Amino acid sequence: MIRVTLRHVGTGAFLAAIGLAACAGGGAVQPSATPTPSPTATARPTTNPTGPTPTPTPTATVQPTPSPTVSGAEAIISFTGSYTFGPFTILMYSNGVATVIQASGQSNQFVPGPLTHQFYHELALNLPVNDIQVAICPKPTTAPLDTTTITYQSETSGDISCFGPYLKTKALYESVVAIEQALDLRTMLRSRRQQQ
Repeated sequence: MIRVTLRHVGTGAFLAAIGLAACAGGGAVQPSATPTPSPTATARPTTNPTGPTPTPTPTATVQPTPSPTVSGAEAIISFTGSYTFGPFTILMYSNGVATVIQASGQSNQFVPGPLTHQFYHELALNLPVNDIQVAICPKPTTAPLDTTTITYQSETSGDISCFGPYLKTKALYESVVAIEQALDLRTMLRSRRQQQ
């Protein structure tokens, strides 16, 4: 160890003495501590929090409109067609369901209750249908014949559109026309020759 007395020596000489001592290896050197590596924290992968998986929005399912179910008594209304309207057949059931058969296909449709009731009321007044009174009216001699008939309980009427003076037949025919209009089969009913 070097002892330096600073009584008569200036500061510059003191610093020079320290520099010489360090270069000459003189003096006791404190062992330097070997630096120990400090533990480094292992980086964890960061994840973006997404939260719970969202519940999928249910897709609305469209339920098909059920076709009306037929039941009860059945009356068949047949229209042969005319120069204005194509032919069709209506299977009219007493529960208010009508099966319409025409060139474009077949479908079941509801007929309003009052119309169904009126039709079956007028039909009951005209039983048996093969005895329904009809008149003779001018009709085409070749197809389309423009006739309307009803088949009920295995019997078929004459052309009820030619009702002539028979009021019960006229009321029955008018109830048939009301059903045709409700089913949109003849939206522009042409006037027919009516006999008094």
